[in-house]
Amino acid sequence: MRQPKQTNSDALAADLLSGADLTLFLRPDDTIEARSGTETYIESLKLPHAVIRGEQVWAFQEHHCVQHTRGQSFDGFSFFAYTNAADIFANVVYTHRFDAMQTRKVNVQVMSSGRYAELRWVTRPTPRKVWDSDTDTDSRPVIDAIREGMRFKIALLDQGGTWHIHPVHYPFHYPEGDRLHFQTHAQFYPAMMQTPIEPLATALENGFPGILDPYDPEGREKIARFEDAAASTYISAFNDGTYYTFFDMLGSDNAQYRRLKIFASE
Repeated sequence: MRQPKQTNSDALAADLLSGADLTLFLRPDDTIEARSGTETYIESLKLPHAVIRGEQVWAFQEHHCVQHTRGQSFDGFSFFAYTNAADIFANVVYTHRFDAMQTRKVNVQVMSSGRYAELRWVTRPTPRKVWDSDTDTDSRPVIDAIREGMRFKIALLDQGGTWHIHPVHYPFHYPEGDRLHFQTHAQFYPAMMQTPIEPLATALENGFPGILDPYDPEGREKIARFEDAAASTYISAFNDGTYYTFFDMLGSDNAQYRRLKIFASE
């Protein structure tokens, strides 16, 4: 059996849940027809967001990529997402957060990782865990990290068994009641990333034969375009065991999480 294009993916979920930061090294395959007439290059992408179910990981960029053709058109803002569960990756496009908020939909393009000659996950164990709902009652490490101006991210395990890892936009500590309140960066991503890969893989193979095989010369040229329900990276989490998400903010009830980890880094 031929090896998948991606490397260093076996311990990815465990590394991320230990607080590691994630970058992806990429080298495009210059034999891809879509790259005809373009220059060879290498690149690295920071992937600060991750959605994890068991060993399955979807990790993705901030919504900062400017889709455009120089001198011709602006096509919207997007971000790229990668998974260790299949040899595919996705480009997610929406121009304004307000659009995704109103429609609760995002546009998705899925492609074969065969478009890359090399795809390598790079984890760096820089952040340190400063609070864990399973073990910690002392908030002083978090308070100290806030005072030191450190950067934060959280890993939240929901009742359905999905971990959500996102960078923190607002870290708060309220002395009265010793309350922590952490709010994450807000963007939207396809809800399919919260579910097992098998239904998506089946639909892709039925509709776009060969797209799952990174060595299939026809499959790696194909692009699956579709619309998916929008999920949000925004989480407002508290140290009392509760949280709410973007689409819950107009309500009054909080959900219960199973576990919350807070990581800090310089």
